[in-house]
Amino acid sequence: MNTQEIQIYIEKIIQTLGVEYTNVSIDISDSGSYICNIDTQESQILIGRDGETLQSLNHLVRRYIDAQKVDHQTKTHFVIDVNGYQEEKNKKIKGIAHMMAERARFFKSKVELDPMNSFERHIIHEYIQKMDDLETESVGFGKDRRVVINIKK
Repeated sequence: MNTQEIQIYIEKIIQTLGVEYTNVSIDISDSGSYICNIDTQESQILIGRDGETLQSLNHLVRRYIDAQKVDHQTKTHFVIDVNGYQEEKNKKIKGIAHMMAERARFFKSKVELDPMNSFERHIIHEYIQKMDDLETESVGFGKDRRVVINIKK
């Protein structure tokens, strides 16, 4: 994947929205995910209410990446972060996952989390997957889809 083309594409979107920015950079995390960091004084425009605009921007860029790929079998994990918003949100979600995992262990029963979008559920699944005694599943449909943490049998 050519990160320079993706960076140019993201910059064009930001410019079309009329948002001034100081920096757009794409890095590769330890897990192999691509992370695009956008620095701007107008972060509220790119983030939107509860991160909805940022989620839409992420979806748009992922669709662009999928269209550019030659090998459609390989899944590319790509995330856009504006002024560290996504990173802070991920920490908060992992904190919730940890707390609910401890609750499941203490009560020795399943724990159902509040509804989340697919990206947030993915973070919970990844976090709990590292624990030998717990497992997760997603239940529900649409906006009511949630993660359930279970004790492994």
